[in-house]
Amino acid sequence: MVEIGLVLSRELAHILMVIHEAGYLGNEIKPFYVLLNGIGLIWMLVTGIMMSGLFNRKTSHQKTNSKSTIAES
Repeated sequence: MVEIGLVLSRELAHILMVIHEAGYLGNEIKPFYVLLNGIGLIWMLVTGIMMSGLFNRKTSHQKTNSKSTIAES
């Protein structure tokens, strides 16, 4: 078995799980917290895909043609 160099007491593990599960918010606010986390995740995915250029409309061939047109004029 692989050991992790961090040993937590039961009390500390419980506190960390309460924070992780947003148990401190109560049952009224927790759905909004989950909704905001979901929206944040979708936003990060969308902006990451946009920054990666995965759905870039211009092809590399069009970019080279536009540069050569500018250089010729």
